[in-house]
Amino acid sequence: MVADAPKGEHGGCLSVPREVLGELLGYALLFVLLAVLPAVVAWHGGRHLWRIMRLRRSGRRATGRIDRDFVAWRPTRSGVRGRARAPFAFHTPEGEEVAARQRLTLGFNGLRGGEWVEIAYDPQDPSNAEIVGARSQIAAAAVLLVGGLLFTALYPLAALALVADALGR
Repeated sequence: MVADAPKGEHGGCLSVPREVLGELLGYALLFVLLAVLPAVVAWHGGRHLWRIMRLRRSGRRATGRIDRDFVAWRPTRSGVRGRARAPFAFHTPEGEEVAARQRLTLGFNGLRGGEWVEIAYDPQDPSNAEIVGARSQIAAAAVLLVGGLLFTALYPLAALALVADALGR
């Protein structure tokens, strides 16, 4: 059977045709990507959750102000558009002015431009700061962490089901 096939059509790996081998390689890369992506999302969420909790627990506190130009919801041609990551500024006790922006959030937290807020920041790196009253930062990090872990845990079952289906079992 294999001997009758024209030369160059087989990939050599268990006599699988090159076209099929290339397709299998594509599926293998897709499986790896789909396994790694949720793990990266979970790592990103966990890292942000750890950072936010560390800042809130042991960071220095300062009073800061949301930028006056910050508008959480604004009309656009396609409807209303939201801007959730509020920019803010504060002064350290040393007199340094620091401007930062929320790194992760699910919503605008009810923050308004020009509003005074409590800031928690890292004294070693004052640009590493978060708004203490903005609760959706924790929710966003938790959603990424839990969602990524859930998909990472369930993915092997889905991959196993697809492989079993492909093998006809």
